[in-house]
Amino acid sequence: MWVVVWGLVASGFEPRPAGELLRRRRRTRLQSKVEEATLVSVAREASDFEAAGKLCALCFPSSKASQHTKILRNPAALANVFFDAAGPSSLAVVREAKERRTVACAQLVPCLVREEACDDVDFSRRRAFWVQYVCVDASKRRRGLGSALMSWCEREASRAARLSEATNVDLWLAVKDDNGPALTLYDRLGFDAVEGTRRGHVVMRKTVPPDLAEAAEPRGPASRFDLLSSAGGPWGVVARSLSDSLLFAGLGLFGLFAVVCPAVYDFNPAAMARDLLVSGGPKAVVADVGVGLAAAIASQLFKNRQYNKGVVSEFREDMSYAAQKQQLWDLTSGATKQSGQLLAPLFFYLLPGVLSEELYYRGLVLNGLHRIIVGRADHIQPLVSVVAAAFALLFSSTIFALAHVDWVQDDEPDADAKRLDWIKETFPDGLVFGLLLLLTNSRLVAPVVAHLATNFYWTLVEIDRFYEADRASLAAVFDDLKRRQRNPLPSSSSSSSSSSAAAPEDSF
Repeated sequence: MWVVVWGLVASGFEPRPAGELLRRRRRTRLQSKVEEATLVSVAREASDFEAAGKLCALCFPSSKASQHTKILRNPAALANVFFDAAGPSSLAVVREAKERRTVACAQLVPCLVREEACDDVDFSRRRAFWVQYVCVDASKRRRGLGSALMSWCEREASRAARLSEATNVDLWLAVKDDNGPALTLYDRLGFDAVEGTRRGHVVMRKTVPPDLAEAAEPRGPASRFDLLSSAGGPWGVVARSLSDSLLFAGLGLFGLFAVVCPAVYDFNPAAMARDLLVSGGPKAVVADVGVGLAAAIASQLFKNRQYNKGVVSEFREDMSYAAQKQQLWDLTSGATKQSGQLLAPLFFYLLPGVLSEELYYRGLVLNGLHRIIVGRADHIQPLVSVVAAAFALLFSSTIFALAHVDWVQDDEPDADAKRLDWIKETFPDGLVFGLLLLLTNSRLVAPVVAHLATNFYWTLVEIDRFYEADRASLAAVFDDLKRRQRNPLPSSSSSSSSSSAAAPEDSF
């Protein structure tokens, strides 16, 4: 006995986990069943998609081969009721060894699962993979080709989970409720059926760990799908954030033209714009930029903000803080991009919000209130000007701080204490930005520069904290936040428009 053990050790034998050995044996049996066919490969040429489209037309004769080819090339071309395509897909094919004819195929589509596929909000709108177009030529069925393709899809999705640093990934599919062989196969492969029949289909799901992928296997585009990032990338987040900023800026401009311009500038908008931006000439504007930067640096040094906990712990304890940083998480593509890669999109992400806030709080509220009071009391202007400036400064800083407590939800623990913390954090900033406006002859340049520099600095700090934290834990926090913010209605098959197509069923 000891001689046998010593011989195994000396020959370099390494024991492997039982699960890995079983998976390898299963794949070996599947490969041995694939008679007269090569191993699974990834479609890359136009001819590969055309051949797969012709095979799909044989399995699903309700549509032409050209239509199937179009969807195989671009899954988003199908108005699918169960999912929204979220990235480039992978098409796996099996060809005959001699004739090189495509005899089987399966498509793996990165997606966002729709509520029509699952009533559970824990899964709807989650980034996952959808398996469709699992087709096997009628003459090649019952030889393990379908199982081999599904096994490849699992490993392809697993590779994406590993590259994304995700703890697991869900595979979804939809099968017609009368397709008994396919239902039996997926049940044997470990897929669980979602409760109920949806549009004549049974929706099934399986969770795959990130350790199934093998380095030597062919990889498709889906294997590079980031399961934790947001759709649209940094510039997509910039575009989505513009709507709120433009609305707020529009409100500020309306107030300036409707209230301040008639009362202070005698209906002369050009004079008002010149007064708020460039009064004093170019040298004054350049000086305002320097003053704004200096004020931002000094105020942040005075604050000396300290982080005593990791960002994940802070977010879990304070969901309002996480809500404020949700768009930033999307901007960083789920912490895949470091701060140095985001300087341009970050600038255009922050600038509209800063401009709209300064236009409203300092341009309209502070400057308008101060000028209106002063203009109505010319006979005691020096005294009234000081009092009006102090009142307008405190008032504008107060509403600036109160606006930021909207992040705190009523159902949060210690909601009142968190609101007070937000006021303590933002009220001093409002005072600094307001003082800059008053000290620079009511020009907006200095407060805009100080506000932008402050936000830019702390945003870079937050991005670096994202990058240092555990990415999967951060993604779980924001997923939980989105579920709390969402209040979906129960979905049913009758609630969807009849024009939406269901997922292609599987054929064996």
